Amino acid sequence: MLFTSSNGKPVKGTTKKTSKETARKAPTVKTNVDALKYLEKFGYNQCERPGKKKDKEPLCQSSFQTMIEHFQTVFHLPVTGKLDEKTIKLMNRPRCSLGDYPMAYSAFRPWPNTTLKWRLNNEIPKFGKEKTRALIQEAFNDWARYAPLKFREAIGDEKAEFSISLHGGDHDDGYPFDGAGGTLAHAFFPTDGKVHFDLTEEWTDKYDGFGFNFRLVASRNFNGA
Repeated sequence: MLFTSSNGKPVKGTTKKTSKETARKAPTVKTNVDALKYLEKFGYNQCERPGKKKDKEPLCQSSFQTMIEHFQTVFHLPVTGKLDEKTIKLMNRPRCSLGDYPMAYSAFRPWPNTTLKWRLNNEIPKFGKEKTRALIQEAFNDWARYAPLKFREAIGDEKAEFSISLHGGDHDDGYPFDGAGGTLAHAFFPTDGKVHFDLTEEWTDKYDGFGFNFRLVASRNFNGA
């Protein structure tokens, strides 16, 4: 999941970086080899997606051009089948670390309830626990405006559908964070409910284009969980 709007443009408050952040994180996709690794990692290789039985499809092939075309289609770019400037630019934007390709998600179940609870395991240090909790509830409220769902914080020993935490680097879920300015967060599908944010990012509650707006990133990830 890239942090863009439906027309492929950056979501306000999630993609602009300060000069300090830009210096820390150089583009990772520059060549066709880089792009191929990116596309395979995020689910565009039809031969590698979950559910494929390789022993029954020994001749399965997914060309680089086809993968590029799928990526460009998903993110509303001109479909050229080539690693052009717009495609490279979008591939280097901050994103969640789970795959994009819709077919990869077909095996996951919807939430069984319409009232869902969340629990915060640790807070953003610069915000403190109360402010982090408030921003999380605001992010869930954003989702609730467009779906027949209600969200509230779990109380005491109540079971929470969403377990929210911040981590740095490798945190034992198979999707390590890569430092400031790269992958911002990721969420696991129902009914797992884990949502992880990169502790090393420059999180902000402002909408001035500096740092990454926590509420906007959280809203986008909760909606994908």
